[in-house]
Amino acid sequence: MNNLVFKPYVSAEVMSVLCLAMLFIVILSKKNIINRILIIILVFIISQRPMLEFPIEDDTTINGENYDVTFVVDRTISMNAIDMNGDTRLNAAKKDCNRIIDYFKDAYFTILIYDEFPDSVYPLTKETDIIKNIFADMDVVSPNYITNSPSLNVPKDELKNLLTSTKRHENLKQIVFFISDGEIKSDDSKDLDFSQYKEIADLIDGGAVLGYGTEKGEKIAIKQKLWLITAQESDYIDKNGYLKGSDGLAIAKYNENNLQNLASNIGLDYVHVTDSSLLKSELEKIVKDINAKEKIQYKDLDYYFSWLLLLLIFYELLYNRSLG
Repeated sequence: MNNLVFKPYVSAEVMSVLCLAMLFIVILSKKNIINRILIIILVFIISQRPMLEFPIEDDTTINGENYDVTFVVDRTISMNAIDMNGDTRLNAAKKDCNRIIDYFKDAYFTILIYDEFPDSVYPLTKETDIIKNIFADMDVVSPNYITNSPSLNVPKDELKNLLTSTKRHENLKQIVFFISDGEIKSDDSKDLDFSQYKEIADLIDGGAVLGYGTEKGEKIAIKQKLWLITAQESDYIDKNGYLKGSDGLAIAKYNENNLQNLASNIGLDYVHVTDSSLLKSELEKIVKDINAKEKIQYKDLDYYFSWLLLLLIFYELLYNRSLG
C-alpha cells in the first residue's frame, strides 16, 4: 500500500504565515480572487513536497555487514531439562544459535547470558569462530548455586546498555534473539511484569523471542551431556522450588505465557522452537521485514502540482494583459 508523506522544503508553520499574508492581499485586491487563491494553495502544497511512499516487499536479501545480532541467553538450571528430542533445552538453543550465526554471515555478534544476574557479556565481534566457541563452552549455572528460576527482567538493563552504547555502530540494524524456556519460580508480580522492556523496543529493528521446552516438562540434568539409557537419579536435579515428578525429581515446565508476554512488550515475534524449520522461516521473515523498512522508494508529486501552478500563473498573466 502506497502512503502519502511530506518532506517539506519550508516548514508548514512558516509557509502558513506567508500564505495567509498573500491571501489577505488577494482579498483586498478584489481581482481574479479564485485563480489567485488556487495559486496560493498550490504554492503551499509544493512547499511541503508531497511524495508517495513505495515500500519494496518480498526482499530477503541478506547483507550481513548491516546487522548487529545480540543473543540474550537464559542459562538458569531449568534450561537443562531434557525435553528437546533427547537433548537439553540449552543444547538445542545453542545449535540454533549456530544456525543463526551462519544465516547472518558477516554480521556483528554479541552475547549476553544471564541467570540470577546478567552473568557475562561478550562484546561486538565479527569473529564467528569465537562466538561459536563461546556457545560450545556455555553451560547452565551450577545447581548448587541457585534454587529458583529468576525473572526474565534480569538482563533488561544490560541489554539496554548494549543497544545504546556509544561504541555501537550507528549504521547497523539491531537484531535481538531472546532465548529462554520462560520458567519463573516466583509469584512476585514484579517478576512477572515485563512492561519495562517497552522502553528498549524502539532500539531494536528485528529479532524474536525463541522458546525451548515442553509444557509437560521434564527432569533436569545436572550435566549438559547425559546418556539417558544409563542415567540414574543422581544425574538429575532435586531442588526445592521445582515441581516434583513421581520419582521425587525436579520437573521444569515450559511457560509459553511468560514468553508471549515478553515478546509483546519488547516488540518481537514469539516462536516456540520445536523444529529447526520454524527457525529458518522466522529468520527469513526478520530479514524481509527489516529490508521492507529500509528499502523504500519515494515519488515526488510536486512535479504535477508545479504544472498546475504554471497554468494558473499563465492565466494570471493573460488576465492582467486583458486589463491593460
